[in-house]
Amino acid sequence: MGILLLFIAACAASAHAYVAAATCGYAPLYRYCNGFDNFYTTDINDIGTAYPGQMGRNGYTSDGIQAIVVTDPGPNRVPLYQYCNGRDHLYTTSAAEIGTTIPAATGKAGYVFDKIAAYCYAYQTADSVPLYRYCNGADHLYTTDPDEIGTIVYGQMGRNGYRCEGVVCYVLPYGSVVRQ
Repeated sequence: MGILLLFIAACAASAHAYVAAATCGYAPLYRYCNGFDNFYTTDINDIGTAYPGQMGRNGYTSDGIQAIVVTDPGPNRVPLYQYCNGRDHLYTTSAAEIGTTIPAATGKAGYVFDKIAAYCYAYQTADSVPLYRYCNGADHLYTTDPDEIGTIVYGQMGRNGYRCEGVVCYVLPYGSVVRQ
């Protein structure tokens, strides 16, 4: 908790602050896994922990901060929609992919719209990095680290049976300096 407060104070004190808390229009995107599903959120209250390796609600263990996302719409920003089909959480910037953005409505493949998880960049900016999406047939995984799965080539199979589905959007890498 002290680290989060330090980053909040740094953001308030400087336009060149490192961001690791929901402040200055940016928020950390936390990643969790329960053994078969990867879940991403900007709200640690969803799972109840932010500490890597610590288990929270519903058997999800924190993998820590995956990236920094934007909290509000704006130029070059698109919503990152969150869906769940009861087994898998899916995140996309394309409302047409699932076919609904009505809360609790069921779209394609049984995915139910949950919420706008965050906002991210539609196009790469000087400070942003790609957020890659992968699927192993049962679970979607998102990462900014191209070495985690071992491929960034669309359609190519990587580690643990995950196939690259391309770039969802662009985000700020964790630990990046946010220039305002």
